[in-house]
Amino acid sequence: MVKKILLFLFLVILIVPGSIYYLLNSAWFLEKIIPVALNRQFPDIQIEELRIGKQQFTLPGHLSLKNVQYVILQDDEKYAVFQEKMDIRFYGFKKQIMLKVQGGAVQSSAITLKDADIFLNVASDEGETFHTDGKLRILSAVSQRYKLTNIRSKISGDGQRIYFKDFLADCYGGKVTGEIFLDYKPDISYSIETKLSDLDLVLMRRANEQIFSNVTGKVSGTLVVKGTPEKIESVKASLDAPGGGELRASLLKNLLEYIPPTTQKEDLKALMKTGGNIPLQKATIDLESVSDEKLVTDIGLASQTFNLNANVTVEINVEGGFKNLLEHLQKALQQ
Repeated sequence: MVKKILLFLFLVILIVPGSIYYLLNSAWFLEKIIPVALNRQFPDIQIEELRIGKQQFTLPGHLSLKNVQYVILQDDEKYAVFQEKMDIRFYGFKKQIMLKVQGGAVQSSAITLKDADIFLNVASDEGETFHTDGKLRILSAVSQRYKLTNIRSKISGDGQRIYFKDFLADCYGGKVTGEIFLDYKPDISYSIETKLSDLDLVLMRRANEQIFSNVTGKVSGTLVVKGTPEKIESVKASLDAPGGGELRASLLKNLLEYIPPTTQKEDLKALMKTGGNIPLQKATIDLESVSDEKLVTDIGLASQTFNLNANVTVEINVEGGFKNLLEHLQKALQQ
């Protein structure tokens, strides 16, 4: 009897750890269990179609995954995610996890990310609250044709919020720096606070030829955007071209009545007819949302050549929300 009990215990000791070890080295097991766990933790999104190309678990707690693919569904948006390599190291039971992702990519109609590397250290305190620290590097990010490259950021967070601090990226010959706050409980929302330095408006024609073919110069300033995945809720910006620039003369047709009847005014009329540009020594734009579909914009322009020094306030109704802001701004300038 004792021998049977000992034999049974011996088999349990062999089978149970062996089974766990086998499951942790079986891609199909994680392909089933990970979406269930994440979908329960983050009900606003859904993880589907998880596929793992290669998986290896080694003691004491190292899980290596290669060629990981999955789909994230949020509202009507679908994000296809690929991760070339993912390493997860466990230090103590539910106390600390180190995550390293290499060669990440995201593709959707809203955004495209290429060559993303992420390092995260996730630890829990005595109250079982998780705290996250790490860093992020992305080779390029494109949204609505606008592109950032060589993105760098530190990451910190807890169970309610992720904070991207010391954010830095190259942008059309200039730099973008700032901070990004992403709250995901109870609902997902974001806040972006950035500083723009020396963005070349000529280079930005690659993103929108219709708008930026009308201007030249380098722009600096600040931009604050808040919203949710569904819509941009508020926008505030202050932009300046400290080195001056040029503006398509035809965009100033509504300002002619404020210019005294001089030779310069006649020259400006002629320039408008030929589609020429007016040189500017001053060009500033301050805009702020007053509702979820309305902006108040203050525009300051000065040109010594044409005896122009104008400050104009324009109200812009952005039908469909601020995601269509640039299109409506273009229409307002052409009126």
